[in-house]
Amino acid sequence: MITVTREEISQFRSELADNPQALVALDTIEECEGYLDDAVPLLVMRETAQEADRGLND
Repeated sequence: MITVTREEISQFRSELADNPQALVALDTIEECEGYLDDAVPLLVMRETAQEADRGLND
């Protein structure tokens, strides 16, 4: 499982401050405590209003 630390999220926020979509994604990653495997399906579901295909983990 790939994780992102709070420090990395903070750094990404600084680097991507002018990109609202990236900041929303970082909020979701932070909401999932840095676990990208948990955040990706949630991001897909929020973007498409459909449940994410579990095959995305591949």
